[in-house]
Amino acid sequence: MLLIVYGSLYPWRFAVPHLAADPVMVLLHSWPSLGLRYSLRDIVVNVLLYMPLGFAAHLAFRKSAWTGLGIYGPVLLGLLLSTSMELLQLLEPARNTSMVDLLTNVIGSGLGVFLGLLFEAVPHTRGLELEVADRAALMLTFCWIAWLFFPLFPALTTHSLAFKVRAFTESSPFDVRGVISATASWYAAGLLLSAAGMPFSRRAARAAFAATLLAIPAQFLIVDKQPTESLLAGAIFGVVLFLVLHRAHSRKGVVRGYNSRLGARPLAIEAWAFLTVIVLRGLAPFHFSHDATPFGWTPLGATLDSEWQTGGAILLEKILYYGTGIWLLHSAGIGRARATMTVVVVLSAIEFVQIHLPGRTPESTDPLLALLLGVVLAGLMPVRRA
Repeated sequence: MLLIVYGSLYPWRFAVPHLAADPVMVLLHSWPSLGLRYSLRDIVVNVLLYMPLGFAAHLAFRKSAWTGLGIYGPVLLGLLLSTSMELLQLLEPARNTSMVDLLTNVIGSGLGVFLGLLFEAVPHTRGLELEVADRAALMLTFCWIAWLFFPLFPALTTHSLAFKVRAFTESSPFDVRGVISATASWYAAGLLLSAAGMPFSRRAARAAFAATLLAIPAQFLIVDKQPTESLLAGAIFGVVLFLVLHRAHSRKGVVRGYNSRLGARPLAIEAWAFLTVIVLRGLAPFHFSHDATPFGWTPLGATLDSEWQTGGAILLEKILYYGTGIWLLHSAGIGRARATMTVVVVLSAIEFVQIHLPGRTPESTDPLLALLLGVVLAGLMPVRRA
C-alpha cells in the first residue's frame, strides 16, 4: 500500500485546482478517450499494480473470523485505496484522474485474490508432491516467471521479429556479465523450484525444468524483450549445472532446499556465490572515474521517471535477484533479519561505489527495496531452529 501511495502521488508537487464540480463528481465523469494501444497498456499497468495488494491482503485476511473476508476484503481495500488516490491526484498537476484507472485497479485487486487462492492451492495439489512447499521460494518462482515474460505484450510484426533476430545473431555469447547472470538466475530458479516442492527425482520434473529454456526464444515474440546469445548460453549452463549437482546430491540422500522433510544441505556456497553475482552486476564493467555522479535520494525516482515497460522490467529483475539473495542466505543458516540486512549493506556499498562508475545511477532505491523484500519474505520463510 505504501508503494502504491508513493508511486501514485509522485513527484509530490501538489497544487489546489479550480474544479468545475465536486471532486467525486469529477472522478465519476473522468472517462478519457485514448487510443486503443495506449488504453490497453495503461489498463495492464493498473491491473499489475494492484495485483500484489490483492494477493497480500488475501493472505492477511484469509484467517479472519469474518467469513469471506479473504475474498471480498482485498477488493474493498483496493476500491478504497484507488478511490483515495484518484481523488488526491486532482491535486497533483502531473497526474490524471480517471475512472478507468479506478476500475482496472479494482480488477487487479480481484486478480490478486485469485492468485492468492492459487498460491494456497499449489502446495496441496495431489500428485505434485508439494506438501512441504517453501512459500517464499514459491513466491520468488512466480517473480522469476513474471520477469521472463514481462510486459506480456506480443510483438508479432515481421519487422520487429527480423530486428530481434538480427540483434541476437550480432550479440556476443562471451559477454561475461550476461552469461554469469543467466547462469545464476537459472540455477537459483532450480533451487527455488526444488524448495517449493518440485520433485526433481522424477524425470518429468527435470524435463520440465529444462523446458524453461524455451522462454528465451519466446522472448522474440514479446515487446521490449531482446534475447541474446549470452543469455541463452548462461541459461543452458545454469540448467545443466543444477540438474547435474542435484542428481549427485540426491544419490547421497540429500535433498536441496531448506524446507525438505528429508533434511537439507545448507546452501552456503550458493548463497555467497549469488551475492557475488549481485556485486558483479552492480559494478561491471569496473571502469571507474574520478568524476562523481550525484546520488539520488528519492526512492524509485529513476524507475518512475522512465517508461513503464523499462522501469517495470528493471524492478522485477531487482526483486528477483535481491529476494533470492535473501532467501539463499536464510537457507544457508542465517536468520531472516541478518540475511536481509546483509543484502541491504551489500547493495548500499554498491550504490556508494556507483557514484564513481559512469553510466550508473546511484540512488537509495535498491537498499530500500531489499529491506521491503525482507519484510515480505519474513512472513513466508520458516523460522530457523537449532
